[in-house]
Amino acid sequence: MKLKLICFLSLLLLATTGNNCFAVTLFAGASHAEYLPPVSEQQPPKFRPLQSENPGADWRTEPPARPAPSKIIWVQIPKWMAGQWTKRGDLTVQVTDPRTGYTTSTNEWTDDAMTLTFGHILDKEGNIWHAYLIPSERDGYSGGTLVRFITTDFQPIQRDETKTISRSRYLIAQSSNPNSNYHMQEESLNQYQPVNEEEIDNYSSNRIYGYDGRPMRQGLLVSRFKRDKFFTPITQENGIELMPAFKEFLMNNGMQNLVPE
Repeated sequence: MKLKLICFLSLLLLATTGNNCFAVTLFAGASHAEYLPPVSEQQPPKFRPLQSENPGADWRTEPPARPAPSKIIWVQIPKWMAGQWTKRGDLTVQVTDPRTGYTTSTNEWTDDAMTLTFGHILDKEGNIWHAYLIPSERDGYSGGTLVRFITTDFQPIQRDETKTISRSRYLIAQSSNPNSNYHMQEESLNQYQPVNEEEIDNYSSNRIYGYDGRPMRQGLLVSRFKRDKFFTPITQENGIELMPAFKEFLMNNGMQNLVPE
């Protein structure tokens, strides 16, 4: 099954993007930052130790508490995107050295299980909105290593009925390097598009930066997510009641007609 998926995604990329045209074709012309601010200048949330000794632990219930968000970025999402989705891995199809600009094609599969949920609240007209909490924390496994991502910024770039494009920035810690706190940064350009009602594809260009903000490496990945659950409203996230914040957002942005009753 994995071999069939890799072959299909490889052919899909060749058919839809052509050679060496991914950045322009996939991400609406968006490009990565040359440098990021050093981690020491970003006032990151207090580091929460990775639970590498207990791989089966649920990070959502582990003490101490995750970082408290300082802001909420509300984004309307297409209905096909809403719900819970899981991927089993990523196919890296292109690797770039940002220091030299040298790019090579590859075809490397990495086991990388991850579950994502898109969509929190319905407005008065039935549109679905997602609340991006900044900062927020997410743990996962990549190549057998526990990895923690702290989302420090999110920017929507484009949304229509066929795709969504966004930019995210993260601080990264890994259980393979447990004493280094947040030792890397990442900027990710993501494009999601539907395959059918039960599957969506994610194309992502991920640039890794060092602690000092200098670029280290960059990869273009493609992943297929399968639906676990259809959308159901979520009114609380990380201890925050979302409905009052959502209503305030709509009122402050001239969308009083969309305020839920």
